Amino acid sequence: MNFPRETVCQRIDDRLQARIDAGMIEEVAGLREAGATDEFLEGLGLEYRYILRYLKGEIPSLDALKDELGRAIKRFAKRQVQWFSRDKDVLWLDMEGDFLTQATQAVEQFLKEP
Repeated sequence: MNFPRETVCQRIDDRLQARIDAGMIEEVAGLREAGATDEFLEGLGLEYRYILRYLKGEIPSLDALKDELGRAIKRFAKRQVQWFSRDKDVLWLDMEGDFLTQATQAVEQFLKEP
C-alpha cells in the first residue's frame, strides 16, 4: 500500500496516541513491577523501549515521549518502505485510488498464472 507521507505520519501519530490512551505506559510499568527486566523490555521494540526510558526519567515528559517515539516510528516506517521497495515482487497499491479494485485485479491475475 502506498499512502502519501503526510497520511502515514498522521496515522502513526493517531495510532501512538491510541496506544497511550489504551494504557501502554501502565502496561510497561506493570511488566516492570511483575519482574520484567529493563533489558527484556528494551528488546520488545520501539514502543516498549521509549516508554521504559520515560518511566526511568530519561525522557522528561509525556509530550517529549510522544514526540521522540513518533519520530522513531516514522523513521522505522520509512526504512520499511525502502526495504520493501527493493523487492520487485511487492505490489504497491495506490491508496488514493481504487485500491480494492487494484488488489482484486492483482489476485485474479495471480490466480490465472500457471
